[in-house]
Amino acid sequence: MRLCYHMCAVELRVCKSPNGRAPFADWFHKLDRKARFKISAALFQMEEGNCLVILLGGGSKRKQALDIRRAQALWVAYQTKFSSE
Repeated sequence: MRLCYHMCAVELRVCKSPNGRAPFADWFHKLDRKARFKISAALFQMEEGNCLVILLGGGSKRKQALDIRRAQALWVAYQTKFSSE
């Protein structure tokens, strides 16, 4: 995923579902400019430490339970994919 600035200390990985879609990227690009800026700023603040951030998805408070179940399924798929490589 490309953000508007270079994050040298943080590696962002956008997790893809088994069908090849990237739920976080799909969600992020549907947001208005102000919301995208706030999320980008939060990710940028992680620059202080060396870390890996795996972006599984996004959503709203109203659909939080469903979003969590989807993220859990993506996490299992992500772990399966990288444990077999």
